Amino acid sequence: MGIIDYGIDEQETSTSGAGTTIELGPLDAAFIVKGDLRIEAVIPEFTEDAPDNVRMVAGLMVLLSQEETHDVLMMMIADALEGARALVEDGEEPQ
Repeated sequence: MGIIDYGIDEQETSTSGAGTTIELGPLDAAFIVKGDLRIEAVIPEFTEDAPDNVRMVAGLMVLLSQEETHDVLMMMIADALEGARALVEDGEEPQ
């Protein structure tokens, strides 16, 4: 599986080592952040009438693969994670 993997027809994807199975329907898209922070995506065949969820995952992968937007997105994600940690430490649920 590459960073962007088009044409996935499988209904299930299994993670190695963790023993977790994620069931994906034919129009589902998945954004996966591995333990070593590599990012992968499972995207059904991308057609002109692809649903919004598929377009969103594909678009994020394109933005993350471009040098000029990668660092900005990663900083935004890091900020969001810090905010979520602060909420959990205060006993609140992240939204």
